[in-house]
Amino acid sequence: MITTHPNLGLLQWAHRRNLSRSAAGNPNRDFESESPRVMRPDVLVVCESPRGKAHTVSEAIAEVAKARGLTAAIATVDSIAPDEVTDARSLIAGCWMPGRAPLGDEPKARMTAWIRSLPPLGGKPVGVFCTYRFFPTTFADLAARTAETERCLAEGFESKAAAVLARKSIHIGSIQTDAVRLLDELLGEAL
Repeated sequence: MITTHPNLGLLQWAHRRNLSRSAAGNPNRDFESESPRVMRPDVLVVCESPRGKAHTVSEAIAEVAKARGLTAAIATVDSIAPDEVTDARSLIAGCWMPGRAPLGDEPKARMTAWIRSLPPLGGKPVGVFCTYRFFPTTFADLAARTAETERCLAEGFESKAAAVLARKSIHIGSIQTDAVRLLDELLGEAL
């Protein structure tokens, strides 16, 4: 369970808490947007950006993992060195679905470039996700774009010899429920 300071938003509070823990020399932080410092986390969650819905999903996944007694760490593609990924027991990675949003295909492109930079993952259990909301397009277009994002991320990890065990398109209105389902799918397959 994450508690927040009443005068700060969750992310501001977590960031300030992490900075104070960093200054105090505590290498094991609960939620970290700069770089995971948990030694060999059970679940490493990597998203494309330190803000937005994909990061919110990452926090939800880490919170669920911790509620189940697992260690979890969060990182962004810019804050984690590729070789740090090999230390995690499992990995979940995701981004915003590309399309007509202001960022276009940039989130998917940044995530796939990061995946290409990774060393071989030696069968590491991996889950992938993309976040979406309904745009003024057809449902078929939405389904095609989310499926393409999942496929692109999964193929990238498979090219690095990872075992992609879970995929999930996560609507911004069901983040908590879908985070649980993604984690359950990954852990159920990995056990």
